[in-house]
Amino acid sequence: MVRAAGFGATAIAGLPTPLSLARRQVAIPAAIPDPQDMMDLGKIGIWAFLDMMPSRESQRCAKQIEDLGFGALWIPEAVGREIFTSSALLLAGTEKLVIATGIANVWARDAMAMASAQKTLCEAYEGRFLLG
Repeated sequence: MVRAAGFGATAIAGLPTPLSLARRQVAIPAAIPDPQDMMDLGKIGIWAFLDMMPSRESQRCAKQIEDLGFGALWIPEAVGREIFTSSALLLAGTEKLVIATGIANVWARDAMAMASAQKTLCEAYEGRFLLG
């Protein structure tokens, strides 16, 4: 056994020591682009509380907002509908409008469910869902 100078670690012959590992250059794979890095929110967005109207009407409203040239529709989760389901319905009814949750209640679901829902919507509607 050989002691690595300055590290106090014991190395077994033939295995790399901490010092030799530190000197190695490791190729880091290119990061997978995050859809939110490519998101275009536009210059002006709209904040709207759509829970008081039927889902189909909310979709039509989102489409009108998109047709008027707004870049994003921000919606809260306060009372009424679940935010990820509402976002999916609004995304399905539009083509380029970003749907952003101004508030997604952290007490309404656990962190794993929230992260999974965010990932699903980002994959399904690339660059059009923003979890806030």
